[in-house]
Amino acid sequence: MSIEAMKQALEALEHEANRGNDNAYQCERDALRAAIKQAEKQAPYIAVANDRITIDPVTGNVSIGIPAAPRQWVELTDDEARALVNRATFGDRTNWQALVYMIDAKLKEKNHG
Repeated sequence: MSIEAMKQALEALEHEANRGNDNAYQCERDALRAAIKQAEKQAPYIAVANDRITIDPVTGNVSIGIPAAPRQWVELTDDEARALVNRATFGDRTNWQALVYMIDAKLKEKNHG
């Protein structure tokens, strides 16, 4: 739980206590105060090494390395498309299911190495 969430929870419990019941949730309020104090003592995450270390501020997950650049989608050329249609056509009949699988395989080959 984040420090901010603990503070909000404590505020809600203190609001309840201020409504007339001073002892309402006393143990919980004390526990939250102690947890907030402890969390505030901890040093924050600091990424030190030259843009190669990233720390997700929400999860705390650490990744090392340079993120890959987004890849451009590579389409079939007209010649490639015609060749695939020709391979899936027998006389005047086209095997559409085979054509779909061939297109899928060719696009995967071109876009995923």
